[in-house]
Amino acid sequence: MQMQQLIDQLCATYVERSETIEPLVAAVITRRHAVLIGPPGTAKSSLVRDLAAGLGGLRFFSWLLTEFSVPEELFGPLDISALEQGQYRRLTTSKLPEAELAFIDEVFKAGPAILNTLLSVMQERLFYNDGQPTPVPLVSLIGASNETPTGEQELEALRLRSGQALWDRFTVRLQVGYIQEPGNFVQMLTGSTGNVAQALSRADPSTRLPSASLGTGRTGPIWRHAGCPGDATASRSRGQPEGSPEEAGGAGGTGLWPAKGGGCA
Repeated sequence: MQMQQLIDQLCATYVERSETIEPLVAAVITRRHAVLIGPPGTAKSSLVRDLAAGLGGLRFFSWLLTEFSVPEELFGPLDISALEQGQYRRLTTSKLPEAELAFIDEVFKAGPAILNTLLSVMQERLFYNDGQPTPVPLVSLIGASNETPTGEQELEALRLRSGQALWDRFTVRLQVGYIQEPGNFVQMLTGSTGNVAQALSRADPSTRLPSASLGTGRTGPIWRHAGCPGDATASRSRGQPEGSPEEAGGAGGTGLWPAKGGGCA
């Protein structure tokens, strides 16, 4: 019941997004990875942050990749004292290897140095630190991309650019578009922004989703479309300007914290 309450609250906050929210929540419950593909201004980042806030209790890591991102941004800096002793060890505090729920924006911009480590973290739930495999608590990694394929050929080109291995890790693939219905557009402009975390009463333990309770089943790839490219309008019930810091963000991210708050108020 509480998970349905979370879905209902998110759907009330983000108009025309039920076909995105439901499989996204299902991906987290079943410990699968998901990717959101759509143009800027469609509230991809904000939706994931509100989802993390609504789940409560899960350690959340968020980062925006660029073509110049380095492994230290996701996996932590080198331990200088260990390096002096001939050990190539990273300090993973507040980084991806310690996260339970992760959001990587522009995930397909990951270079080879990041990609190789990311694949083992996503598939085997292992992080190799100084050559030693260390289990990670990752429940689900959600990626996002502003690239918007409009046909099968462009979709295939995106898959090839991202690398077959990384693409295959995302078993839930969701295409997000702009708001289509004029009435929903008005609701976005005039409606209130629901505070997902507060609405679900985090004092109630049943609203939290401990990683130990999550499923382990595997599913085949899911591909869904939520809306179609159209007018440049965001889908949050109170619109954020396209390219705003909360939606697009600067290079970098927010680090690791117990998810709280209501996204980008």
